[in-house]
Amino acid sequence: QRAVEGFLLFSPRYNRAGLALIKDAFTGGMRGDLARTSLTKFAVWGMLSYTGISNLLGQDPKTDPRAVSAGGDGADFMTWEIGGQRWGIGSWWLAATRLLGGIAGDTAFNPDGFLSMSTVDKVLGTKGEYFMDGRAPRFIRSRLAPVTGGGLDMLLDSTYMGERLDRSISW
Repeated sequence: QRAVEGFLLFSPRYNRAGLALIKDAFTGGMRGDLARTSLTKFAVWGMLSYTGISNLLGQDPKTDPRAVSAGGDGADFMTWEIGGQRWGIGSWWLAATRLLGGIAGDTAFNPDGFLSMSTVDKVLGTKGEYFMDGRAPRFIRSRLAPVTGGGLDMLLDSTYMGERLDRSISW
């Protein structure tokens, strides 16, 4: 199992630990209580730290993970502008927050569109050109090991960022 996870995932133990903590948060008993407490403390500390640093830098905090088209901060979520570029801490937790916050925002602001066939196609990848447009596939793709991700890029003929692969090079 470790060998398969190591081939498929980038930092498999880190990903497993994050998923285990989220899974435990949905269980009862002491384990669930501890997991929920840990997640709550992490979220509060992270948001307070980010907001404090934003204020120190004289910038408005970007705390809405929804897409810009839905009224959120999009890719600027929890980042700062430094030297004309956006910088952020980034982590498994931030990616999970973007995923869950984006899904919640999509559902709240467009409940009919969230379950439309085009959205299902995007999430499940039933139309190849839309595979990386869905939130879940993008989250999973961002967790893949470099070799596995590169293989998926070749299979889909595009990169994680949606750029077409250059096939003009002849070997």
